[in-house]
Amino acid sequence: MRIAIIGSGAIGGVFASKLQSAGYTVDFFSKRNDAFIECIIHCNGQISYEKIINSRQKESTEKYDITIIAVKIYDLQKTILEYNRILDNSSFILPIQSYINFDKMDWLSNADKVYPVAIMFGAFGKPASLITYFSDGFICLGSLKKSNKVFPHKKILESVCQVFITDNIHFQMFIKVLVNASIVSFCIESLSSFSQAINTQDKINQAATIFLEGIMLAKQIYPIDSVILPNNRQIKNLNTIENSVEIINRVIKKYPDVIPSIVFDVIRQKQTELKYIYDDIIGLGNSKSFNMKALQKAKNELLKNKPGIV
Repeated sequence: MRIAIIGSGAIGGVFASKLQSAGYTVDFFSKRNDAFIECIIHCNGQISYEKIINSRQKESTEKYDITIIAVKIYDLQKTILEYNRILDNSSFILPIQSYINFDKMDWLSNADKVYPVAIMFGAFGKPASLITYFSDGFICLGSLKKSNKVFPHKKILESVCQVFITDNIHFQMFIKVLVNASIVSFCIESLSSFSQAINTQDKINQAATIFLEGIMLAKQIYPIDSVILPNNRQIKNLNTIENSVEIINRVIKKYPDVIPSIVFDVIRQKQTELKYIYDDIIGLGNSKSFNMKALQKAKNELLKNKPGIV
C-alpha cells in the first residue's frame, strides 16, 4: 500500500506520521527542499516521531493507492494542475480541505477518483517543530460523484482516527465549514484558542446563532438522514438556539486548546481561507433566498476590526 500526501502542514503531518507508523509506505510532496520531513506528534500526553521521504517530484511515475491533498483551499486548484501526473497515477484522491464546492474544481480526468474528507478532529502546529493532535475526533468521507463505488480503504485511514463512510459528503462538508464559520471569527479577533476566544455567554450565543442559521439553510438543500454532528445528534431534531448552544459548548469543551491555522496566517499576514469559510455559505444562502444574517454580521465586524483579511 503506497500513499502520497501533497502538502506538509499540521493535517498532512498527522496523516503522514500515523500512516507510516502503521506500516504503510508514505511519500510527502512538499515545496520544501528537504529530502525528508520530520513529523513530531504530541497526542494524549505522548510524543511520536516519524521521518518521511519528501519526493519533491511533481512528475513522479510511482503508482499510489491513495493520494491525500492537504493544501490550503486557495491552493487547491493550482495543486490539482501542478500534481496532475501524480493524481493520474492514483487510485483514490482524498482532498481534506474545509470546502463545500469541490465539484466546482477542475479535476481534469480524475473526478471519478475524488472522495472529499470532512475532518472532525483538532490539530495545530507544523512538521519539523511540533504538531499537537487531538485523536478523539473522526473523519467522514464519501465520493464526489454519486455513481462512484464505496471507498474500500477505511481500515487504512483508521490508523489516523475513527472513520465514517457517508453517501452525503456534501452535507457533511457543509457542517464542517459551518462549525468553522461559527467559531473562527472570535479566534481571529483575540488571536487565541477556542476556549479563550469564546469565553462569555454572549459570544457562545452569537456562535450558536450562526450555526443554527446554517442548519436551517442546510435543511432546505440536503437530505438530512445521514450526517454526523460533532456530538452525534440527529440533525432533524436540531431546531432551537438551545440545541445549537449545546453543540458549540461541546466543541469548545472537546477542543479547548485548538488554535485554528487561520489564526497563524493572520499573525504572519499571509493569505487566509476566510473567503471560502464565509462567502461560500453566504452565497449558498443567497441562492436559496435565505439571509445568513448572523454570519454576515460576523464577517462585517471582522472586516471593520481587521480590514483586509477577508
